[in-house]
Amino acid sequence: MRRRPLSLLIALSIALAIVAAAHNYIALRFMRDTALADPYRGWANAAIWLAAFLLFAQPLAERNIGPRVGRVLGWPAFLWLDACFYLLVGLWISDLGLLLTGTDVSVPLARARAIGVGGTTAVLMLLGAWGAVRTPKVKRIEVHIKGWPQALSGYRIVQ
Repeated sequence: MRRRPLSLLIALSIALAIVAAAHNYIALRFMRDTALADPYRGWANAAIWLAAFLLFAQPLAERNIGPRVGRVLGWPAFLWLDACFYLLVGLWISDLGLLLTGTDVSVPLARARAIGVGGTTAVLMLLGAWGAVRTPKVKRIEVHIKGWPQALSGYRIVQ
């Protein structure tokens, strides 16, 4: 079945709008609210938007150029997607806490929040990366089922 170009354009526009809004929110909280100095603000802004671009470039590259390029772009793209999730959740929780307590966001508070949310994100990502690259644990369990057909004796299931 062939997709209609208008449906694809609408879906791509919605995805692009969501990704742009999320990255803009992260940029505002980490750069504007913390009053990040100009040379660093430019570098951070470029890094955030380059990472956002990778989220769309990776699947396109894998499909049109080949899986080797897709894998090379995949690591930074998926690590950034992971970081975005944790950053957004952390920022939303802290924004909710600030809203409920009626606290105004000063620059020192914004910097402390950025360090807290960024540090928590880094720790969670390191734990996730460690879990992803380590060898899975294998636990063998032998189960005896009454009435099990002899023909299926020795059948193995991996879960």
